[in-house]
Amino acid sequence: MDVIEKGDPMVDVQNAKTKTREYRVDKTTEIPILNRYLHFVGREGTPSTLDTYRITLREFLLFVGDCFTNETITQISLEDVENYFTWLDNKRNIRKNTQRNKYLYLHAFFNWCVERNYLQTNPVHQAKKFVLPSKRAIEKEKPKRPFFSEKEVKKILRSIKGNNGISARDRAMLRFGFYNASRVGEIRALRVGCAFRNPTSQNWWINFRGKGEQRREHPLPLPVLETLETYLKQRNLRLEPDQCMMQCKTCTSPYLFVTRTENPFTTNQDVTRRMKKYVKAAGLDPTHYASHSMRRSAITLMLKKGMPLNIIQKFSGHKDITILQQYLRDMPSTVEEELPRINW
Repeated sequence: MDVIEKGDPMVDVQNAKTKTREYRVDKTTEIPILNRYLHFVGREGTPSTLDTYRITLREFLLFVGDCFTNETITQISLEDVENYFTWLDNKRNIRKNTQRNKYLYLHAFFNWCVERNYLQTNPVHQAKKFVLPSKRAIEKEKPKRPFFSEKEVKKILRSIKGNNGISARDRAMLRFGFYNASRVGEIRALRVGCAFRNPTSQNWWINFRGKGEQRREHPLPLPVLETLETYLKQRNLRLEPDQCMMQCKTCTSPYLFVTRTENPFTTNQDVTRRMKKYVKAAGLDPTHYASHSMRRSAITLMLKKGMPLNIIQKFSGHKDITILQQYLRDMPSTVEEELPRINW
């Protein structure tokens, strides 16, 4: 039987016997403390957040070694934490931002253990100065991805040819990103019935499920509404004046945006690939853009148009308006360029 080197859960894992790999994975799921913590995270977090915590904690426990009981998990020391982050930094050569996130996940877990008297001190907190990358190091390695200009957005949308179901769907998805400042995950999670008519203004509004299962609502811009109605016709759906989107009997999926086989997009990358396809068709380099580029472009263009921050916040869903102000860095301008605006 092939042996996986202790202290390195990823070494030759593809060449190891299947039984060995499954044994080590299953053992980490038998720790009562870990299971209770994951249940705690799952009550307030999304499934993707829960998976991220589970993967990080499993990786750390496998690195430490045979730490598969309540008694041994409470014996994890400062040295174990420092060795783990040294391995991350040197052997795997992961990004500083990823390393910082792993620190935060582990810190939250052990802090939870301290609050419930499983541990006296948090070993991860003790290692903070040693393992936590500085913000300067994170910003230095963070790629500066450009946002799309107004002309580029229109060029990308024009690159979607045809009026069939796929073209109508992609056009609607991209408009949600470019005009609504929607996250890719929010676009993917939209359900049939997410739109409703505001009884006061008679405008169509959209109901989003954002980060952490938080809901937000805002009116649909006219360009989004037009493309959405075109797409709904392709799926034999329609916007009813007095109620939400009505699903017909031929539609088998509750999701708004689906594949040819009426299946939902399984990952955010599925939507991002559609976006990059049309970015390339528009003559731009898709490698310069990421899944967040549509949302970032929408917020930046709203700021350029002079829309107030508190209104943009309704579209973006940011809890803290100071986070929204970070997008102002993407708007290079000088005092002289702004002088013509002082004309009252």
